[in-house]
Amino acid sequence: MQISINRNILSNAIDKCVNIAASRSTLPILSNIRIATNDNVQFSATNLEIGIKLNVNAEITESGSITIPAKKFHEITKALNSDDDVILKTIPSDRVQITHAKAKFTIVGLPDDDFPTMADIPEGAFTINAGVLKGLFSHSVYAASIEATRPFLNGVFLEAQNGQITAVGTDGKRLALSSADCEASINGQIIPIFTVTAVMRTFSDDTELKIALVDSDHQMIFADGKTSLITRLIDGDYADYKSVIAPVAKNENVLTADITKLRDAVKRISLVSHPKAPSVHLKITQDVLNLKSSTPELGEATEDLNCTYNGEPLTIAISSIFLLDVLNRIQSDTVSIQIHDPLSPVFIKDAGNQSVIMPMRL
Repeated sequence: MQISINRNILSNAIDKCVNIAASRSTLPILSNIRIATNDNVQFSATNLEIGIKLNVNAEITESGSITIPAKKFHEITKALNSDDDVILKTIPSDRVQITHAKAKFTIVGLPDDDFPTMADIPEGAFTINAGVLKGLFSHSVYAASIEATRPFLNGVFLEAQNGQITAVGTDGKRLALSSADCEASINGQIIPIFTVTAVMRTFSDDTELKIALVDSDHQMIFADGKTSLITRLIDGDYADYKSVIAPVAKNENVLTADITKLRDAVKRISLVSHPKAPSVHLKITQDVLNLKSSTPELGEATEDLNCTYNGEPLTIAISSIFLLDVLNRIQSDTVSIQIHDPLSPVFIKDAGNQSVIMPMRL
């Protein structure tokens, strides 16, 4: 195999592959990136949980295939700084020669005979704008659980029905839901957090993505024509998010405040909150919101904000991290927080995004 490829194209492809290749594995080939020629050049990597295939333009002098250690290949491509093309050439004993300007590297590779095969996008896939899907993921993945005790919560629940596509993340203490118009129909699937972040990192907002289930619905493929991501799905019954949202969406006490002023005030006040359980106390009256946080070791901080509020005065404690995760994603000028009482979850809605946060003990 011998190819000549633009340095920027090569660097971009390896950047995407290196995050997928296994960093530690009993199978050495899973730590490698496969390079193969067909009508163009394909780079691929997998850790058996998620895989990626990228087709890029390059000048092919001699066809063939090989695998190269991902981490070292990535380090080399990042170090190249000339505008010259990069020449990749296989030589005897499964070596790969990398030539760029006056620099030359010879890297030990492996034949691709044992490299896992990855499915192509099948017929029947539905299409969605990548920017829309990434927006759904961005407004839901932050609430997904990272604890290993409940693996079915270690991902984003995605379903499409009744003209809507919905993404949900929850860790049991908070829930985030985002939805958009979509004519597709897909039963609910739990997509691992790592895959969600890979989709957000890999695809450009302006591309059209095809999504399909394969391998008897145990895997899902995301593809834009040049790049494909294939992932295993998480087995298990997801939380009944609709029964969580339905009652809190009826919370009758509504606090409305300027989003920028509230977000900045929460950041300031939480500077003195307990680092392991940061919280902010919201003391709400008809036209004033008082924010307070304190710890015996650090002291306390308070700040008043103008607001509108239609209920009886109350005080509620909320995780400042959870609240900021929501406020940082709101695009409108104001935010409305619906509250029932100090012991019940609060509800925040902005366009197609809905959030539920459990209160903390006062």
